[in-house]
Amino acid sequence: MRDHPVLIDVNGEPRLFVFPDWMTGGDCTGKTKKNQRCRNVAWDQGQVAGYETVFVGDRMVEVYGPLPAAVGWRHYSQRCHLHHTPDAQAYCDPEWVPFDLERHHDLTSDPTLFAIPGLQLLPPLRPFGLALRAHFSPAERQQLAGILTEGL
Repeated sequence: MRDHPVLIDVNGEPRLFVFPDWMTGGDCTGKTKKNQRCRNVAWDQGQVAGYETVFVGDRMVEVYGPLPAAVGWRHYSQRCHLHHTPDAQAYCDPEWVPFDLERHHDLTSDPTLFAIPGLQLLPPLRPFGLALRAHFSPAERQQLAGILTEGL
């Protein structure tokens, strides 16, 4: 089982969840006619979004998404194509959990200068500062600030 963070648009607001069995597709939570849990795969292996790096607090998280509303709802409800209808009954609750920085710390990483999105063009100031703080001591940061402001 490999948990993976997924960014889903829920009612117009991006929210981060951790899905179990991400690589195998997860199990549908729908109820069959035999009153059992559906054995179909809940989410396809097809590429409907990309992977991107987002910041949660002072940590970096590689997420899949953001998923568009229609696809996101199927992932959010954890249903296969057959049970992704308003009248389909649920056998159990979805198995995803909301992303929590402390609980899912192993899915995060320290910001690095090489992993900051957009560094090649124009680095965002906050992630740049977080990366500097993670890799340089206060004395080294002070020395770097002196070097950077020397020619001003």
